[in-house]
This record gives sequence, structure tokens and C-alpha cells, in this order.
Amino acid sequence: MKIILTTLCLVLLNTMVVQAQRLNLEPGLNAMARNGVPEGWTEVAWLSADGEMTVSASQGDSFEVALELSGLVPDGTYAVWGASRGTFNVRIRPIAGNTPDSFVATAEGTAIHAVSIPDDADHRFLVITYQPDGVPAGNKPGDAAFGHFIAEFPEPRN
Repeated sequence: MKIILTTLCLVLLNTMVVQAQRLNLEPGLNAMARNGVPEGWTEVAWLSADGEMTVSASQGDSFEVALELSGLVPDGTYAVWGASRGTFNVRIRPIAGNTPDSFVATAEGTAIHAVSIPDDADHRFLVITYQPDGVPAGNKPGDAAFGHFIAEFPEPRN
């Protein structure tokens, strides 16, 4: 059952990224609900989430992206991913290394989080997922992860 759920989650997230490639994304973070919304949330409430992304200049071999988010699931666990188009599918993977950058929202549903990104990262999108099981994801989104934000992948400021 776990393999089926994981596969379904990855198919939904892949679909979300492929659809995003066809959109004209607004600059910065865009709330999304392409693979549904968590139990207890309406699509309107889910899409009312808001976020700002501030990109730093390169610090030699990496740069930092500061995220300021609101409208999150209170005390919810989130993960930040890189996504890009492969030959046959969309690859959603950690931005650097083998584990994603995870964080937990406050009780008010807000978060301030910084992500260190290698200058040579080759992703097309930055994706933020909600992990409803409360477990930070491994090297792929969890079994029932919900995409919450998507943005064109940032580049370091000069």
C-alpha cells in the first residue's frame, strides 16, 4: 500500500510541475492546489497562503533564499524541493544533497526559513510541500505530500 501511495503522490506532484511549466507564474512564490488540499481545508483557504522569497548574492559556491510564509497549516511540517523536467518525467529532489530542507510552521501558520542553494543547482522550479504525516521527507516527497507553493527556481543576485 505504501508503494502505491508514494507512486500516486509522485504522479500528482509531477503533474503539478508539468502544469506549472505551461503557466505564466507570477514572480516569486505562487500558492497552488493542483494535487488537492489536506483534510479540513477548503481550496480557497489553501490558496490564500502567501509567501515572499528573498534571494541573496552568491557567497562563493552557494546563495541563500529566505522564505517568509503565511497561511500554512499550523504546526505543519513542510519541505523545500527542486524540480526539473527529465527525459520521461519530472524530477522532484532535494535542492542539495540527499535530504530536503524541512521546517515546521508556527502555531499561527507562519514560517520564516532560509535555504542554502548551490550556485550550480540545475532545477527549474522551487516547490514547497506540506507533509501531513509530520515527518520530514527523505529524498522524495512523502506518501501524501501536498504541493503548497511553486516558483521559478531562483538565481543568485549579482
